[in-house]
Amino acid sequence: MRSRSILYKNGLTASFAGWEVAHMRIEKRPVRPKSVKNRLIREGKIPGVLYGPLVGNVAIAIDEKAFEQKIHSDGLSGVWTIELVGFPYQVVVKEVQRNPLTKQIMHIDMHQVDSDGSIFKVEA
Repeated sequence: MRSRSILYKNGLTASFAGWEVAHMRIEKRPVRPKSVKNRLIREGKIPGVLYGPLVGNVAIAIDEKAFEQKIHSDGLSGVWTIELVGFPYQVVVKEVQRNPLTKQIMHIDMHQVDSDGSIFKVEA
């Protein structure tokens, strides 16, 4: 069976050959000032942090629509493949913070996972 890949406008790619893999593109964002976070939210992006030994602690921004589609199709559990600065990383979503009134996603924490699916421990 031949596999076929589709690249969507929102950054998601799907490969079809009896199973499906979804990738999300994320970008680095400045940590300070707070107005940067507010501007990202107005632009339809979600601020977040990616933790892991290969990337360190990186402030990230994720497209809100792409993230919502990923949640509705795959749920929050499981390992996701994200692309940061051209490199793929396996991550799990650890926490999603929502506005209690509007239910809009305000912040996301992601943790990098090892190839066997275990979460990397970050030593303090």
